[in-house]
Amino acid sequence: MQVTQLEWIITLGVTLAVLLFDVVVIGRRPHEPSKRETGTALTIYIGLAVWGWGGWSAFMAHPARAGAVVAMVAITVAAMFTSGNMSSGRREDTENRWILLPFLVLGFVPNLALNVINPAVDKTLFHVQQAIPTLNPAGTVAEGSSK
Repeated sequence: MQVTQLEWIITLGVTLAVLLFDVVVIGRRPHEPSKRETGTALTIYIGLAVWGWGGWSAFMAHPARAGAVVAMVAITVAAMFTSGNMSSGRREDTENRWILLPFLVLGFVPNLALNVINPAVDKTLFHVQQAIPTLNPAGTVAEGSSK
């Protein structure tokens, strides 16, 4: 499957927009989220994923995505009924949120290397390997290789 540059730009743009929305809008004030707020956020995130795959049937066609939705819903529902939190009671210092951007970039670089650069290198190496005669265990040139 070949992914075009436009598709990459759209994917990265939407991902950054969702993360920015999450940090700026949802996480702008420290509080214990209500059940309604939690359910709304869960619906938005799953809805974006379903929309990105082209509909509910296409999204749920793969068992891993179906399992991810079930796990996400189960964890969210369980969290809605707990009263514990990890807060120490002190107000969070929001001046250090800039550090998330370098980690975001560091997360995308390996993904880019594995999914974009690696297939291009593999394709080039495949053509190079086709041009090199291969030897079989007897030490003679194998059939089908160029001479």
